[in-house]
Amino acid sequence: MNYINILALGDITGENAVIKLENKLRDIKNKYHIDFVIANGENAEKARGITKELFDRIIASGVDVVTMGNHTFSNNGIYVINDDRLIIPANIDDTSLNKGYNTFNCKGAKIFVCNLMGKDCVPKPKYNAFKVARKIFDNINDDTIIRIIDFHAGFCNQKRVLAHYLKDEVSVIYGTHTHIQTADESILYNKVGYITDIGMCGPINSAIGYDLDFETRRFVEELKDDSILSKDTNCMINGCIFKIDIKTGNTLEVQRLSK
Repeated sequence: MNYINILALGDITGENAVIKLENKLRDIKNKYHIDFVIANGENAEKARGITKELFDRIIASGVDVVTMGNHTFSNNGIYVINDDRLIIPANIDDTSLNKGYNTFNCKGAKIFVCNLMGKDCVPKPKYNAFKVARKIFDNINDDTIIRIIDFHAGFCNQKRVLAHYLKDEVSVIYGTHTHIQTADESILYNKVGYITDIGMCGPINSAIGYDLDFETRRFVEELKDDSILSKDTNCMINGCIFKIDIKTGNTLEVQRLSK
């Protein structure tokens, strides 16, 4: 087989979303012939960070790599996760856990996964994502052909610009963070798989994962309270499938997934 199918899953928001993956992910992998799965787990614990228990369950559900975002350190449970399959943003202010990228082997192919965070996130990353990315890719091994970036950011333009900036360096750049799946999946420059945001794995009856009644109060009464995770157990699975040539690293097909 000259290609590999990689599934990227949007922000896993709450334990009910983890349960959904536990029940459905293997069927999805079989149906779409998925070889490798990357999932963003920064909202797994009540929409604020991740714990070791949830990380282990996400991996056990069939995920190969878990990326993070602005809620990387919102739960101290992350500090007890000693696993190379956890990737935190490379440009965040604390890289004590790992360097923000790693290389994985799958069916004879090397898959490089990098996590970056946009300047609009709260809290903001300490370092510029573009400058950090340039340093990383200037030093990457030439034999690592398949290169993936989860760019956790809210501004649509910076995601597209990063794809342009790294068009000769990467196979795929996809966005996370907004929890809203965009309809602009494409192959840029005849080689780079791209989508502005892959969406969310989380409660359907919600405002990007948060309780609708409380969010209504927050906006009407201008409350300063933090949002509350929706208790809706009916969850969606959003993501994107990238078919990549293992010899060239070029993306051949891009398919949005919404279940």
